[in-house]
Amino acid sequence: MRTFILTLLLFAFGVAQGQQLELKGTSYGSVTSAMYKEAKLKVAVSPQEFHDLTFAYPGLKIFFANRMDYQDCMLGYGSVVRWELTEEEKRNLRNFVKRNGGKMPKYRPLKTVSPSPSLPVVESEEKTIEVEIEEQERSVIIENVESASPSIDSPVRQIETAEELPQPLNKRSSREVLVTPPMKYEAGRLTMNGEGLPFREAKALSRVSDSDALRHFRRAGRLRNWNFLWGYTAALMFSTAIDFEEPASAIIGAGISGMVVYREKLRSEAVDEAVFEYNSVLPGYE
Repeated sequence: MRTFILTLLLFAFGVAQGQQLELKGTSYGSVTSAMYKEAKLKVAVSPQEFHDLTFAYPGLKIFFANRMDYQDCMLGYGSVVRWELTEEEKRNLRNFVKRNGGKMPKYRPLKTVSPSPSLPVVESEEKTIEVEIEEQERSVIIENVESASPSIDSPVRQIETAEELPQPLNKRSSREVLVTPPMKYEAGRLTMNGEGLPFREAKALSRVSDSDALRHFRRAGRLRNWNFLWGYTAALMFSTAIDFEEPASAIIGAGISGMVVYREKLRSEAVDEAVFEYNSVLPGYE
């Protein structure tokens, strides 16, 4: 029974993590963690596309594979948006404003034009009065069409006030960057100034720096913690196979061991990305 449950869990997590973020026939990324409900965008998206993705996949934390794509998307919001922000949009925008300064964009819906009431047609026995009323109706309709602003479906919209012009969110940074020597990650070892740097200290340094390194360090820590659990499970499966001579347990243990090796590779990539993000905000570092 225990073996069946473990196999079912592995299958469920594998299927969930293989889900693609698709919208209107276009694939934008995939789910990277089914347990923590995280997904990563592999292509650049506009603010409207990001809004549609967060609306189509509620409750899913969406990150960007490329940091420049993240900055371009968040800067594209400007100071005014025409849709109500979702919770995931608010989370990303708050983090961006916290790191780069500025203010959250304000929601301002498009103004809808209410149709003007048409003039009633007055029935009269005299034809001259009917003709005058019809001509008056035509002139009023023509004036309303010319004076009306573009409809919602029209791609052209006139900006009425200077306040509606999009403004950058990061006019001025409100935080200072912690200046330290750059980190290095080589052969699975973190170093700084040629000396070994414990993972916990590297994570603490990234916590006070103006970078995205902390998120990658946290992901690497979660992968390592779960790898310990999966490794213990694999050892238990091998022990069961030896004691009771069950080939199925040995096969499951081998499968879990392969998964642990793959997840350790993902952890190494996460640490490497965290080191890159940490060094990218250091003054003068290239």
